[in-house]
Amino acid sequence: MKIKSNYKIREIAGENIVVEQGKLDNDMTRIISLNNTATLLWEQLQNKYFTLQEVTTILINTYEVEED
Repeated sequence: MKIKSNYKIREIAGENIVVEQGKLDNDMTRIISLNNTATLLWEQLQNKYFTLQEVTTILINTYEVEED
């Protein structure tokens, strides 16, 4: 998998929001807001191909959780 490069995170009013760059007519009624964990994954995985195992590894290394 890979996060599309035209999507970026912007902090707006204290929230991490996903916005599509390069589009003049963005529909701002359909906002994607990321929590801290989703933002961590986005920052770690942007601009590269990744597997679900890599996502799992990031979460295990960041939080005190078991793989299962």
